[in-house]
Amino acid sequence: MLRGFCLFSFLFCLYAVSTRGEMQRVKARGQLLCGTKPAANVKVKLIDIADWISDDVMDERRTDENGVFELDGQTDEKTDIDPSVQIFHDCYDGLPCQRTWQFEIPKKYIGHKGKGPEEVFDAGKLNLEVWWYKEDRNCIKK
Repeated sequence: MLRGFCLFSFLFCLYAVSTRGEMQRVKARGQLLCGTKPAANVKVKLIDIADWISDDVMDERRTDENGVFELDGQTDEKTDIDPSVQIFHDCYDGLPCQRTWQFEIPKKYIGHKGKGPEEVFDAGKLNLEVWWYKEDRNCIKK
């Protein structure tokens, strides 16, 4: 029994190392506001949500003086990626740690085999003073 498990584990690891995934790419943009003012210098990440280990950061930027962000990232995966945008901010918040928003990007915005997606996911204007149902706090600088 143990011998069979070891053989299976070895073959699985050999397969995982020997086969390459497919390059997948996604782009996103939007504008962040804090009330009626642009939310400048806010950290925004484009990630691939991982099932097993840690999420893959595909791109990380800060909003410009108008609160605008543009993300463009890619990763090599065997299965479809689960792209998501994370936003770390302190809009109207006197508490310690940053408020963290996260939302998934629909699969139709994923480009395959190194080709860019046909469309850029446009999140539109997001007002950061709103409290999201699944909002979190990030006390660790990532």
